Order: sequence, then structure tokens, then C-alpha cells
Amino acid sequence: YVNLSQMGTRGAEAEVRLHLKSLVLRLAYAFATASGKNEVAEYAVPGRDDVMMGFAKHQGIARLTVPVALPQGAGEKLAFSVTGRALSERYADFAVDDSGNYVTTRVAPVFLADLLADWTHVMGSPLDVQVAVFNLFDQNRYLIQPYHSGHAPVPGAGREVSVRLGLRE
Repeated sequence: YVNLSQMGTRGAEAEVRLHLKSLVLRLAYAFATASGKNEVAEYAVPGRDDVMMGFAKHQGIARLTVPVALPQGAGEKLAFSVTGRALSERYADFAVDDSGNYVTTRVAPVFLADLLADWTHVMGSPLDVQVAVFNLFDQNRYLIQPYHSGHAPVPGAGREVSVRLGLRE
């Protein structure tokens, strides 16, 4: 373990939630810059002082949730959600050159979309069912080491389908 110099970021985040009748729309945005805050070479991107290894400078999220009207009485609820996440470019070490220097590469921006159906108290029972599709468009998503390590990014999961069942007391 080594204590190194100062590092950090500064930025801003904003979130807006709109409740339009029964619809819920959530919009969020985050911005971060490392300009003048990072003195640790292991986290630095060569030629860029405004970003750090592995992290997106900009990130946006939008989620729309739409409930479906069901007959009253049993406490049953059904809702569908769609979520979109956008990450700006990131930087990662994909290789080491013949001289032993890290080869830092720009990772393209990515847009990820998810779908979710959530059904609680199915037909008045204690059963809950949730069905989801994550990374709907099967985008390449990398899990990036946020420092110079000589390890290439690990590919993230592609499209995933999830079914979850739960029982309430």
C-alpha cells in the first residue's frame, strides 16, 4: 500500500422526476471533471487532464414507468418500465507495448437500454413476478480498471433476461 498525491474530481448532478397522472418519468445527468484535481499518474489519461481512467465524464439516465390499470380489490399491481443510460467516452489500457508502456485507448460512448415488467400480488395471491431484459440492444460494455494496471478491460454482460419470483407473507 502506498499513499499517493492528491486526486479527485468535481462536477454536478441533476435529477428531475415528473409524475404525469400515473406515469413517472425520471431524468438524471452527471458531469465530472478531474481538471486540476488529479496528481496521481496511475489514474491519469495521457494527454487529458479532464478525465480519469475508466470513468465517463458525462452520464445520463432516463426511466419511464407506466402502471397498468387492473381490477380493484386484491392489491394487485402491474407496471412496465423502460430505462436508457448513456455513458460518454472512457479510457482504458488495452495493452502494453514492447517498451513496457501502457497503451491507453479511447472506449466509445455507449447507450444501454433495459425493459422491466413488475407484477405484484399476482391475481390476489402473495406471488410477485418480475421479468426484465437488461442491455436490450446487446451493446459492448466494458468493465474498466480505473488505473494503469496492464489488465485489459473485461467484457461486460451482453443481453440478459431475468425472471424473478417472490412470495409475500
